[in-house]
Amino acid sequence: MNIVVKCYCRTFQPAFRLAMPFMPYREPERFDSIQALPPLLERIQIRSVLLVTDRPLREAGATRPLEDLLARSGVRCAVYDGTRANPTVHNVEDAREQYLSGQCQGIIAFGGGSSMDCAKAAGARIVYPKRSVNQMKGLLRVLLPIGLELYGASVYRKLWELGRCAGVVDEAAAEQAGAVAFIAAIRDLNRRLNIPEKLPEIRREDIPAMAAHAAREANPLYPVHKLMDAAELEQFYLKAADWSEA
Repeated sequence: MNIVVKCYCRTFQPAFRLAMPFMPYREPERFDSIQALPPLLERIQIRSVLLVTDRPLREAGATRPLEDLLARSGVRCAVYDGTRANPTVHNVEDAREQYLSGQCQGIIAFGGGSSMDCAKAAGARIVYPKRSVNQMKGLLRVLLPIGLELYGASVYRKLWELGRCAGVVDEAAAEQAGAVAFIAAIRDLNRRLNIPEKLPEIRREDIPAMAAHAAREANPLYPVHKLMDAAELEQFYLKAADWSEA
């Protein structure tokens, strides 16, 4: 790398990190169940949403509980399920067109990072209709609020749905029982594939440094909600390693 560019990058990153506390980043609201969505949507007066997901998830029935819940709550739900891995500009524009044609008021992303990226880019195109996706790439290009990011669905329900789709959980099983059965199935598969439950290669003396590094985040320019602090991360690594006292 050119020495001038390298010096610029090394100067820019800590300067930007110092400025981050003064920027209008929002702390995400967290929910334990999709049941919390209807009251939230009613509170912020949203009666029509676009659900952005991918076709395999929808065909597996993973989005059905959410779609049914919205319908029972009187919230119209248009669905864009054309998201592909590493969504394209075409995906973003299709989602945007469906949002506008359906007269939606909000966007819910359902799935992994691709669905979330597609939903966020579509939201940016909606609030900046005269800018293309390429014109908004980079830092501080999207300053207007593009909507409310929703993180939800209980852990038990997610595991129950995954296990049901994988065929290892009974349809009639309760969420917690189904989650336990799914975890047992994963552990059985790990044993058959000789995948270790512990990682003895992790050295105890390295754990504080690993936890401190993870707590600082790998990319200081990408602010995300921190689920664990350094002390909690240390306990996580201790459990992942083969320490009898952990």
